[in-house]
Amino acid sequence: TKWVFVPSHALGHTIGERLARSGTGWGNVRFTTPGALATEIAGPHLAARGLDILDETTAPALMLRLLLDLPRETPNYFRQLADQPSMAEALWNAVAELRLAGIDADQLNASAFADATKHGELHALLQAYEKYLDTASAADSARIFDEAAAHAAEGPMAATDVVLELPGTCRTMLERRFLDCLPGARLPARILDIPRLEIPTWPRRGPVERVRPPCEPLSDSQRLRYLVAPDQAPAATGDGTLTMFRAAGKEAEVEEVFRRIQAGRIALDEVEIACAQPDAYAPLLWDKAQRY
Repeated sequence: TKWVFVPSHALGHTIGERLARSGTGWGNVRFTTPGALATEIAGPHLAARGLDILDETTAPALMLRLLLDLPRETPNYFRQLADQPSMAEALWNAVAELRLAGIDADQLNASAFADATKHGELHALLQAYEKYLDTASAADSARIFDEAAAHAAEGPMAATDVVLELPGTCRTMLERRFLDCLPGARLPARILDIPRLEIPTWPRRGPVERVRPPCEPLSDSQRLRYLVAPDQAPAATGDGTLTMFRAAGKEAEVEEVFRRIQAGRIALDEVEIACAQPDAYAPLLWDKAQRY
């Protein structure tokens, strides 16, 4: 079995489809996220201890409630901003990131804060959240990764399995610790060598190898790798692999994409649409795809 850790199931499905369509052997390849495998391993142990998994979609509302319920003598930094839009989401993101970095209330260092009031209230909020998890018998992502790391050897992975981690998949310290506890033979991580594109400093196991594309000379579409270093790009060939158009807004842009797919009589499973703003485009693409 070959395990491939990816940031999302959607990306895993995309890679799997490409393997299948390219004729590459894809048998026994399992795409998963660190969180999904951790939940699969930790779930039975958490249930045996009477712990339920926290619904993190409601966690921002929980943060706001815990914040407003803090004792009056607690330093007041965030409560005076509680009615500001997105304050609940910002607090939850901060607490979740601290937890996934392995930092609890007692480890929150006051010297890291320029404002002592901010540290005092965040410290109290973290304590209130930890107390809530205990009282409600709930496990958040941090507890799930901790539990999964403790029982990694009991999971579905065997020592003879092959493990590949897509660079950028692991973004927190607890995820890294969990993945490092898993059995299996690791393949070295590789990333496409894009000129002037820096490799992010995410928590990773070992160095990441830069790989240059094997095909030379490059087609016009393959020359897109020089977008951030145009002075290094070879001259365009005009081979028709890359065309550009302008549209009056997102909807007109998406409709033009579908017109080109239809005009070229291209099957939908042969098309990949990449965009820099997936949250803005995905619902529109879905709606247009259903309508057409």
